[in-house]
Amino acid sequence: TNPDGQNVSVLGCINVIPVFTVTAAAVGNGTITPPSQIVNSGSTASFTVTPDPTYHVVSVVGDTCSVTQQGATTTWVSSAISANCAVTATFAIDTYTVTSASGGNGTITPPSQTVNSGSTASFTVTPAATYHVLSVTGDTCTVTQQGVTTTWISSAISANCAVTATFAIDTFTVTATAVGNGTITPPSQTVNSGSTASFTVMPASGYHVVGVSGDTCTVLHVSGNNWTSSAISANCAVTATFAINTYIVTANTVGGNGTITPPSQTVNSDSMAAFVVTPVSGYHVASVTGNTCTVTQGAGNNWTSSAITTNCAVIAKFAVNVLVFTTQPANVTQGYALGTVVVAVQDGNGNTIIDNSSSVDFTIAACGGSVDLGNIAMVNGVATLNSKQVFYTLTSTPGLQINATTGTLNATSQYFNVLPNSDLLFADGFEGCRL
Repeated sequence: TNPDGQNVSVLGCINVIPVFTVTAAAVGNGTITPPSQIVNSGSTASFTVTPDPTYHVVSVVGDTCSVTQQGATTTWVSSAISANCAVTATFAIDTYTVTSASGGNGTITPPSQTVNSGSTASFTVTPAATYHVLSVTGDTCTVTQQGVTTTWISSAISANCAVTATFAIDTFTVTATAVGNGTITPPSQTVNSGSTASFTVMPASGYHVVGVSGDTCTVLHVSGNNWTSSAISANCAVTATFAINTYIVTANTVGGNGTITPPSQTVNSDSMAAFVVTPVSGYHVASVTGNTCTVTQGAGNNWTSSAITTNCAVIAKFAVNVLVFTTQPANVTQGYALGTVVVAVQDGNGNTIIDNSSSVDFTIAACGGSVDLGNIAMVNGVATLNSKQVFYTLTSTPGLQINATTGTLNATSQYFNVLPNSDLLFADGFEGCRL
């Protein structure tokens, strides 16, 4: 049709370029667009290939054409189209490598695994004997133990993750308690499995260690105040028990003539030993001595030691009593009675045996015989003679002596004389033989 509206026939040749249909389809989690396009022969087809989140493009292929990604973009371009071409984009889920390693004294398996994005990795974590899991950590993931099992599971994996298992030796608490008079230290300590616990065990003064024992461990004495446990494999409660020191106090006599009882006794440290010391009749206690203690007389026959701090051997010695004139007879004037005369039972050292209450018989030799001056009962070991005997006969040198006798004891006084009395006049022979 020309500009005037008339049909005009044109004779000549026209070049027609062939065109082809290029279709696109997605397999899996992603899209490829456009789904269809008309492409001139020799031209290329362009596609946008988009995987879903956590997925990636596995391949983009055509049945009669090839398709190539343009760098790291979502654009893919076909080769020159020379026929209809059906393009297929295939997608797959992202995967990551999760590795595991141990810091020693235990294992974590598997050492490496491939995990789909969003999935979790599972591990078996096994500590060596006497060790435990300290931690299981990942650089881009977290790992959690499943109950009290050896199974640990990661969080959802979204990147490669390096997991490390760390182990530590088992530790136990060892406590220490003292029973009685003493201390054990330290009161508590943390001990590695298989190691030993050390203690300082100190008894109080005058006490000793009876024993140191543990409920799940044994404790042995090393030296001095040092004690050590056996290898620790569980919590252990250790108890130290103390008791007062005791000593043996023996008692014996030397030379006989008396007894000391008891012959042996066990005495607590710093306590005293008690004895009954009994001389035979006519004897007294000469001494009671100990080799490591002193012994002091109490009331009567009771003796007591000083505080006992070690074994002590006590010896009691006895000596014969003596009768002594403590007040000698004085010279007497004719026609007068004898003055006071006193005797006492003593131990030989001037000490009066006060527990003696027997009687003393006083006599004097005269006229070829013995004249009784009196029988006096002793009071606290002392007899006092106040005789009413009047003396008349003058004495010749060396004079008169009084004899005192009690039991097996005997004493003789010093000499005394009867002095002349000028006021007296005797009939012939009156002063012949009389006191």
